[in-house]
Amino acid sequence: MRDQGQAGFIYTVEAFDRHGNPVGEKETVHNKMPVEFLDYMLNAAHKGGTQFTDWYVGLYSGNYSPTGNETMDTLPSACNEFSGYDGVMRPKAVFGNVVNGRLDNQDSLIELTFTQDVAVRGGFLTTGQGKGATTGICASVVRFNSPRQPGVGGVLRISVGQELIG
Repeated sequence: MRDQGQAGFIYTVEAFDRHGNPVGEKETVHNKMPVEFLDYMLNAAHKGGTQFTDWYVGLYSGNYSPTGNETMDTLPSACNEFSGYDGVMRPKAVFGNVVNGRLDNQDSLIELTFTQDVAVRGGFLTTGQGKGATTGICASVVRFNSPRQPGVGGVLRISVGQELIG
């Protein structure tokens, strides 16, 4: 749970090897919400600004720590975006209904099958769907507490949600 008055995205990640065995512990981590996303939320909610309904999750393998100043112009190269998983696009985060100030993808978890044996150190949420794309809004950047390396054929399962507490 977040402290009173704080807002942000919460990621839960689990890794499994190609045989379905857990690799490391399941972990839940809180993000940094870039200023770009804070401005977007306020504009969309209060000023009639553009609203986006499609959001995508990206992963990174670089030794990168979020600052809150990220934009999609520079993030993929700064964090060394990882694209060694099935599919030609970043996976879409399919969010359920908003309930009690919370939005998440619990009913449609993201599962990425790795095609490369690389440790990923974090992830991000964006409106840009192409792997490596530098367009769109950067909504969230998170660094995992420990790198995740399920190996070739292994799966990384991701839950992402946003909670606002008044």
